[in-house]
Amino acid sequence: MRRLKECLGDNTEVGFISHMSNSIDFAVQRVYPDSYHGYCCKHIAEKIRASTGSNTVVEKLFSKTFKVYNTSDFYACFNNLRHEVNGNDLDWLDNILIAKWVRAFFPKVRFNVKSINIPNVVNWIKTNNHEFPITTIIEWSTTRCKHVQRAAFGVHLAGDFHGILTPYALKVLHKRFIHFDGYSIRHIVGDTYEVRKYSTTETVQLDCGICSCGKWQKCGIPCEHAIASLQRLEIVEIQQMVNLKLTTAVY
Repeated sequence: MRRLKECLGDNTEVGFISHMSNSIDFAVQRVYPDSYHGYCCKHIAEKIRASTGSNTVVEKLFSKTFKVYNTSDFYACFNNLRHEVNGNDLDWLDNILIAKWVRAFFPKVRFNVKSINIPNVVNWIKTNNHEFPITTIIEWSTTRCKHVQRAAFGVHLAGDFHGILTPYALKVLHKRFIHFDGYSIRHIVGDTYEVRKYSTTETVQLDCGICSCGKWQKCGIPCEHAIASLQRLEIVEIQQMVNLKLTTAVY
């Protein structure tokens, strides 16, 4: 962690997603006390699978629970999850901070960020190839690590991107454009709007990039409610409201 800080400097915003480990918690808090640190839900799901005997219904409910964008949806999903589980199989989950694994409680953009899963590769090398000389292991990891190859390819590919946003961000934005029809919009004050569809009502604050549904601030891309409020604008103007980290220039 200290070496990482030497490379990145003190002023770089850093987030950590790891498996549950007291030693990692300690290291992050010691070296990066102002960073945000969450747990990989894949590892938590594996533990739930072991606790519930591979109950696919429970696994799907857990996946739905940690992916929700706002707190009210979380509690509704979590209650359904609790109802489905027998006995005290998930009591251990209560001992984990919600902000560590639930998207709705995570303080910043958590998902859809670029990650390079080098530690898993290194661990695999250590357990399966420890009899080889260190030079062989280094050569193997350099040539075989698909994550490094993808990163290098991504840098090359970025030069071919045209427009403001990356293809991923454009795809998500396009999907939300398709679903914003049918909303009724009521202007409240300033840049604040009330957006309704069926029995659902959300509040959008355009100047802050916030919607009560939670999607905009959690994934960095305007949600359907925000797009409905912004329909008077040109598409390019709406694209400029996407988080800077999802732009072609930053990528």
